Amino acid sequence: MAWQDDMVSMLRVVIDDAGSNPEYTNARLEEVITVAAHFTKKDVDFDSDYTISISDVSITPDPITGKDYPFVNLVTLRAACLLANSEYKTAGVRAVSVRDGSSAIDQRGVADSRKNWRDMICQDYARAEREYRMGNSQAGEAIIGPYSQSPQVGTHRSRGIGPA
Repeated sequence: MAWQDDMVSMLRVVIDDAGSNPEYTNARLEEVITVAAHFTKKDVDFDSDYTISISDVSITPDPITGKDYPFVNLVTLRAACLLANSEYKTAGVRAVSVRDGSSAIDQRGVADSRKNWRDMICQDYARAEREYRMGNSQAGEAIIGPYSQSPQVGTHRSRGIGPA
């Protein structure tokens, strides 16, 4: 059950859905993660051979227990991209502009904002996937993890998910 706990928490942070009143249920995020794992496994060769069951909402072996941080990071980013695309589609349907006399309601900016978010997170996934394919064993670490500046050296280093 470790991947459900850790990857759902990571995904909530990436999509900013943490807090006391989250938009998505854990079950929904687990479904999105398994679909993202299915797509990611199709596109990327990992060291472990994962069995993904969308209908059972399962990933075996557990990537958290196996410390397969590239898989965890790439799947989490892919899941965020899938959710961002869904939110953009929903906002696009509601993107209307209504004017009645001096009153106006314009929802087009919401759709534009969702599109920008989708583009950014999906580009982050594409970059992390490309890095992994090029031999970076910690793909997605710099994208998911926060950056900090080392005061002694003045260089940036990433503190992402997994060992640095």
